Amino acid sequence: MSTRQNAKRICLVIVGLLMCTSRFTFATPTTNLLVTDMSNHRVIEVDPITHNVVWQYGLTGNPGSGPNQLNNPWEAVRLTDGNTLIADYSNQRVLEVRPTDTSGGTILWEYTEPGGNFYPKDVKKLPNGNVLITDTGNDRVLEVTPVYPNTAIIVWKSSSMPQEGIPLKEPWEAEKRGTDTYLITDYGNHRVIEVQATGPSGGNIIWQYGLTGSYGFRPNELNYPTDANRLICNTILISDWRNQRVIEVQPTGTFGGTIVWECSPATGLTLNGPREAIRMSNWNTLIVDSNAHRVIEVKTGDYPNFATASIVWQQGQTGVAGSGTNQLYSPVDVEELGIVNIAKAKYQDFTYKDMPRKFAGIVVPFLPPVANLPEIKLNKSVSPTEPVSIGAILTYTIYYSNVGSGTATNVEITDMIPDGTEYVIGTSKVVSGPAATKFYSHNGGLNFDNSQSTPVTHVKWSIFSVAPYESGALEFKVVVK
Repeated sequence: MSTRQNAKRICLVIVGLLMCTSRFTFATPTTNLLVTDMSNHRVIEVDPITHNVVWQYGLTGNPGSGPNQLNNPWEAVRLTDGNTLIADYSNQRVLEVRPTDTSGGTILWEYTEPGGNFYPKDVKKLPNGNVLITDTGNDRVLEVTPVYPNTAIIVWKSSSMPQEGIPLKEPWEAEKRGTDTYLITDYGNHRVIEVQATGPSGGNIIWQYGLTGSYGFRPNELNYPTDANRLICNTILISDWRNQRVIEVQPTGTFGGTIVWECSPATGLTLNGPREAIRMSNWNTLIVDSNAHRVIEVKTGDYPNFATASIVWQQGQTGVAGSGTNQLYSPVDVEELGIVNIAKAKYQDFTYKDMPRKFAGIVVPFLPPVANLPEIKLNKSVSPTEPVSIGAILTYTIYYSNVGSGTATNVEITDMIPDGTEYVIGTSKVVSGPAATKFYSHNGGLNFDNSQSTPVTHVKWSIFSVAPYESGALEFKVVVK
């Protein structure tokens, strides 16, 4: 599936379902990295090739709340307009900073809770303009609407989970999916939960991994998890801190799941306090190995044989805490900069075990921060998900959304017909969202026309424009051969 929007000339390619990885890897990140270097009290932008710091906020080794000072920052996010959002933990505040030159910046928004006891460890800017904050000190997650320069309106808070009556305990990380679903890393309860809001306060747990209040290493157990993020193929990447591992879980039902990828001593790589992990734009996994004072890029092994893992790039000197060249001191967070959409996916169709596997992923060039930049995100599902036999009909649904602040024009979304199946003529359609013109390829995606004559190898939808925050769904059916 590929998306092209001519307004910014971004080329995206994805074919994915269930597990996110690929056999194609690179030895160095292709864009700068934003690292939250907690014990050095700074946020730094790093050139991965030279390991040099090209921008910094916070005075190295000098905690404080004055100009260009931080105190144990826990999270930093670069926004599409070039500003940086920072969770300044020990200063009990969230900052939005406009960088200036190679160091420092201007504070545009500063938010704290009246009366103190506000300890944010995670912060994210949402497509609707709100900010999602994990307030560890108050055992809660907040979604707030910023009111510049120093206040906010709380629009949702995780005060209760009525179906179980167990409050959050030191949540470390949260992300929002759709309009009402939150994925929360509930550190002190040894679990990752997905919560569907039931109003402005609280919600119901609709999925959980880990036993509430009980740590362990067995299936469906965690030991003080610090980070979880849902990948575009719907697996969840979890940093299982005390178990010294990073795992990728395919959820099943409302509880538990299957580990489909792992980085741990069992796969040949010793970690020391992994705080965060992200799936990179080059398909590898970037891990913040906090107690080892490093950020590492790990080659994501090929499914299902993920028996080994290897480091292909590193920032920081293993076991050495410092502030010199290529040194870190208890880093806690990292992100790739200039990546419009990170969604590298390995396709493995579990619906028919003998189908050949295909590999592909989104490839996005570096783009500097630009105001009003469109950002198309894609997801894909198949129904039914249980094993099927020859002759069964599978329905593929492609979900897309523009989570950026600019309109995407001339959008093309292309998906190929999986090996071992045949396109069912007349089934490609727009389920929801803007109108689209449909085209078909009969020669592996080289040429397209409006004929559905067999064989159809690819289906393409051409959409004139997708407005900011607009979304849609596309569908086609295949028959298992």
